[in-house]
Formats: sequence, structure tokens, C-alpha cells
Amino acid sequence: MTMTQTNGAQQQRKTLASQLDRLDGILDALSDGLNQAVAHTVEQAVGAAVRDTVQAILAELLTNPLVLARLREALAPAVPVAQPAPQPVPSDSLGDKARSAARGVGAACGSFLGKMKGWCGVLAGKAWACAQLARSHTKPLLLAAGVGVALGVAAYLAGPWFAAAAGWLAGFAATLGVQAALAFRRLLGLSGST
Repeated sequence: MTMTQTNGAQQQRKTLASQLDRLDGILDALSDGLNQAVAHTVEQAVGAAVRDTVQAILAELLTNPLVLARLREALAPAVPVAQPAPQPVPSDSLGDKARSAARGVGAACGSFLGKMKGWCGVLAGKAWACAQLARSHTKPLLLAAGVGVALGVAAYLAGPWFAAAAGWLAGFAATLGVQAALAFRRLLGLSGST
């Protein structure tokens, strides 16, 4: 650090190296905080998705009348019924009750899987529509992807300072381009509002 004198008082002047060290420390702290925040967010999202899926499966199973009937049959105590016939009717064995309950659970799972198949079909249809839309713009998308991969590899190989500078430049250029396009649209009167 160098010493400067202003109005009779000496002040320490920070050097570029000390400022860069300070900036490096700030970036390290931000990186650690960002990594922890992303990990925490992903953990919460996955936990919520698993919890919601298990709840949906249980709700489907427990609201299916066939499964409930099979469970009642399997769990109901065998009460001997006096019958007028001389031979008593043999009660269902535990194995028969378990098979009956398994058939009910299988039916409920089949119903749930049918619904999942329907949902997947809808998602596949949406994905196909997006693919068809992207197909008409194949060349610009491939060019943008190629440039992005090339710059990403270059930034990775060049190190963090270059990557930070390239990220800043890309953000600056993108923002400037968007602002220029908006101004051009306003100039031509293409925008709905000014």
C-alpha cells in the first residue's frame, strides 16, 4: 500500500493487488454460498417430489373401492356363521385372502400406471410439438449451441478470470442487443405500447 497525504492527514492507498485479493475473497464467498443454496434447493425439490409421488400413490390406492374391499376381506376376522346345511362351508384360508388383496393392489397399480401412461402421452405430445417448432429453426439453434459450447470450453480451459470476463461480456452484449432491438421496434412502431 502507498501512503498519500490529504489535508495534512496520511491515508493508506489500496493497491490493485489488494483490491484483487479482496475481490477474489468476495467471489469465493459468493461461490460457496451459491453452491450451498443450489444444493439445498435441489434437496428440497427432490424431497417434495418424492413426498408428493408417495402421497399420490397412497391416495390412489386408498381411494380405490376394489382395493378397499379386498383389504376389508383380508383383514376382517373370520366369524363362523351358523348354516342350516349339515356341512359347514370352509372359510377362506389366509393364502386366499392374501391373493385376493394382492389382486386388488395389482388392479389399483394398473389403474395408476394407466393414468401415468396418459400423462406421459400428453408430455410426449408437448415435446413433439416443441421439437417440430425447433426443427424450423435448426440452423440458428445449432449455430448458437456450437458457439456456446466453444465459448464454454474456451472459458473452462482459460481459467476463472477469463470465464468471469467472458460471462460479463456475454451478459453485456445480450442486454445491449435486447435493448437495441426494443428501441428499434419502438422506432418502427411495431410494439403495442411505447
